[in-house]
Amino acid sequence: MIKATLILLVAMCITTLMRRRSAAERHMVWAAALISAALLPAFSGFMPAWQSPWAGSIATALPAFPAVHADHPGGSDGIVVRALGIDASPTFLWRASLTIWILGSVFAAVVLARELIKLLRLVINARPIRGPRWDEIIGDVSQRLELKNRIRVLQGPGGTMPMTFGFVNPRIVLPACAEEWSEERRRVVLAHEMAHASRRDFLFQIAAQLACAIYWFNPLFWIASYRQRWESERACDDAVLQLGITDAEDYAAHLLEIARNLKDAARIWSPALPMAKSSGLERRFVALLNESEDRRPLTWSGAAVVTLAALCVALPLGAMRAPDALITNKGGDATRADLSPPVVERYTTPPLYSDEARLQGIEGIVTVEVFVDMEGNPEVRRIVRGLGFGLDENALVAVRRWQFNPGKQYGRPVAMLTLVDVEFSLRTAELNELIANDMASRVGPGVTPPGIVHRVEPIYREASQSPVVLDVVVQEDGSPRIVRVIQSQGWKLDESAITAVEQWRFSPAIKDGKPVRVRLNVAVDLNTR
Repeated sequence: MIKATLILLVAMCITTLMRRRSAAERHMVWAAALISAALLPAFSGFMPAWQSPWAGSIATALPAFPAVHADHPGGSDGIVVRALGIDASPTFLWRASLTIWILGSVFAAVVLARELIKLLRLVINARPIRGPRWDEIIGDVSQRLELKNRIRVLQGPGGTMPMTFGFVNPRIVLPACAEEWSEERRRVVLAHEMAHASRRDFLFQIAAQLACAIYWFNPLFWIASYRQRWESERACDDAVLQLGITDAEDYAAHLLEIARNLKDAARIWSPALPMAKSSGLERRFVALLNESEDRRPLTWSGAAVVTLAALCVALPLGAMRAPDALITNKGGDATRADLSPPVVERYTTPPLYSDEARLQGIEGIVTVEVFVDMEGNPEVRRIVRGLGFGLDENALVAVRRWQFNPGKQYGRPVAMLTLVDVEFSLRTAELNELIANDMASRVGPGVTPPGIVHRVEPIYREASQSPVVLDVVVQEDGSPRIVRVIQSQGWKLDESAITAVEQWRFSPAIKDGKPVRVRLNVAVDLNTR
């Protein structure tokens, strides 16, 4: 929202500096600003993220988050939790604001849709205006405006304000009294409305109204939409005078007479572009009678320059991200005593070695990015730094099962992004294996092994000649619990295998007539099907 506001403020400054330029050029600036501001979320979705130096310098002035080291119960010093930053927690105020935003957008969209339906009904029920004089004027103005689209002129009810509807095959709707107009007024009105069609103003106007419906709470969008509509009318007035159909005084008189005769319609808001709305009419007269006014139309090169400039501003803004929260090193000054990161409450599953990593004697630290919500539930996001050989996946398997105390700010739980360092050391490998063995017994004599009653095939893009072998605990209800990766085939294939096995269901193992937890190896074939 700040980025969109910045774009509209820039457009406001630019159009102020362009006050001596033509209305057509100012209209293009407003249209480009509105569309690019509304599309910023889309730009953020496909543009690679970057952090600007000035944003980083601002961030350095902000207080830093303290790095807190939290040992897990059991005395191991291999688990370190570091705060990255706070996610916006779904507080009541936040949820209420989001609800109000959505309801306001829906209401604005419904109002816009209702008015468009009313316009569509008006166009459908209007009858075509035919006659040699009308056809001659339409043909002459179309040729002079170099308008290639087929224009249909329709006659609506008596109080209809002249307006243009549509952009593929535009329709011009005139009031019933249009048959009584003089030939000059017919030319003036048709030239004005056909200038709208030539400039695709209806398309820009609908885009502006959609942007206002989405960002209804931001007054700058409504101001920009109003300024765009105003400059559109000014640009069409200039086009009529440029065609030499009439002079400025007579044209102003025609506008005033139309507004007087159709004063009720002039006060009604419409998503279309009525010719003589009462609001702003006096300022249009002042502009019409100002002989020094720049009335040049927008050229293709000018439109290209404005569009390119808008993209050069909007694309970097859409890609820009706020810098990550700063982290103090161990021993550094903790300037935010009101903020504490999540800590591991229960070390439920230890990180276990894969067979390959044990044989290779691999030791080190796997760093995992974890999102911990306000309830202390972890959601593993990604591996920040790995070791390979199945240890990365085993770190994820373990951290998924841990229970955290959520991070806090001002004593209240907040959702927080953290880094968790999981140490793999051969000196603690046997101890961790003993902890895992306490969870369940191996299938042996006197134990009826579990059987697969529901199997989900893994989804993968790359095939492997060898299976992924998982160490699984089948609980009393037949649900599986992954303990570790015994034989790894790489991060992506391991993850596919784990995701699939977690959805499997087994018949429980039976010992002495009762369901028991058992631990067994499961091989998941990832060969080409």
